[in-house]
Amino acid sequence: MVGSEKKIFRIPYYIRVVSYNFRWHYNPIRVFHICGERTYIITFPGYFQTWNSNETPKYGNALISYDFKKDVKSVLPYSKNDTRLYRPENLNLPWFNTNFEWDTSGTVTQLKYKEREKPALWQGYFKEKSYHLYPVSDTMLIIFKQFVLDYMKWSPEAVISETSQEYSGRVFLLGIGKSMFHLGGKEAEVTLSPGLYDPTDDSTSQLIKDIGKAFNEVLMTGKNQEHFTAIPENQTY
Repeated sequence: MVGSEKKIFRIPYYIRVVSYNFRWHYNPIRVFHICGERTYIITFPGYFQTWNSNETPKYGNALISYDFKKDVKSVLPYSKNDTRLYRPENLNLPWFNTNFEWDTSGTVTQLKYKEREKPALWQGYFKEKSYHLYPVSDTMLIIFKQFVLDYMKWSPEAVISETSQEYSGRVFLLGIGKSMFHLGGKEAEVTLSPGLYDPTDDSTSQLIKDIGKAFNEVLMTGKNQEHFTAIPENQTY
């Protein structure tokens, strides 16, 4: 953990990083990005640590860069909403290249946001065998349920059951024959997944991918964007 005194951390490739910042924490074992072969700048994902500060930052996450040749360190807080960082697994090089760039116009190379008129459109994402929509309002569950029915060309009778419980949220069981889906909504997230204990056809997982891709295509037109809300900025990744 970053401390108020000078510390040396070991990271992959046997690079040593010296840090003086005591308000931001990062994982020194994980190199997020290396800027070129001759610039000697490495970048880590970091987050604001609140236990030793009374400050409440606007953004809880940041990219921390260190130029170990010039002994210069910089912190660039970022918005998870503006960069569409849905989950920690998306903290990768494609996300980095989409949202950030290096400014080499000055004497020190600085990491900065890429200029864009407005944030990218919200999209759903896949995790294992499920399709997720996050962060969304309660209305998205009903909208997406109708989309699934229309995509499958099912009538309302394909809604086999509807339950609502504290631990699972609102859940619909949809299906005809061996094509069975669990469609749930809880805590700003909508999830379409195969039935956990129900016998399902092998094609169900592929159908979920097809449905998710089709809904993402709709979202890319700008439709249904108003049903997305916001990721908590101080929820650290």
